[in-house]
This record gives sequence, C-alpha cells and structure tokens, in this order.
Amino acid sequence: MSEKIKSLADLLRNKIAEPNKEVEVQPPIVLEKVILKKEIKPKTDNVEQQVEILNAIRAYDYSNGNKNMLHPRLDDKTIQMLSQFKIATGVDMNKTVAFAIHFLFTQNPELKNIIKKSLENFEL
Repeated sequence: MSEKIKSLADLLRNKIAEPNKEVEVQPPIVLEKVILKKEIKPKTDNVEQQVEILNAIRAYDYSNGNKNMLHPRLDDKTIQMLSQFKIATGVDMNKTVAFAIHFLFTQNPELKNIIKKSLENFEL
C-alpha cells in the first residue's frame, strides 16, 4: 500500500512539474500605489485639533445593536499603542478600531465603489 502511495505521489509530483501548454498565464494585476499621507493631516501640536479627533472618537457610537465581532491581527507595536491610548484617554480599544474603520470608509468612498462593483459581478 505504501508503495502505491509513493507511486501516486511521484505521479502527482511529475504531473505538477510538467509545463501545461493549455493554461494561459496572465500577467499579475498591478494596483496603483495609494499614497495615504496626503489624505491624513500632518502631526500638529495644536491642542484644539488633538481634542477634536479625541472628541470624535469618544462620540462615535458603535453599539447599534449589531453583535458582529472582529478579531483583527495586529502587530505588537499597534497593540502597545492602543493600550497606551486606552490608558491615556479611557477610550476602549474596540471603539478606537471601529472608529478607525468607519473613518477609513468615510474618507475613501472609492472603497465602497469597489465593493459595489464586486457585488454586481457576483454570480451564484
């Protein structure tokens, strides 16, 4: 039996190694590089602007009865920053992430257009 399995594995390996002339290889899709820095306001020492964004985060209501949970994978540096932000401001990490995603889609309506086009082309 193990001899048969080895021979099947060898057959598959050989078949994969053979170039398939029927398959047309398409070049990879090149996405335009998005420059986010021009959309984001530069860092400022102006206390009024700092308070404005903090008030916007605090005022953001993400408890609209929706019980969906996300479990994003964040790097250690981002987790540390969110923890420090929570300690400094008292704003929950989940609220900060929810606000950031909302802000992303609000500031970049082209993302919604991409989703709409994708759903139009979706067939069951």
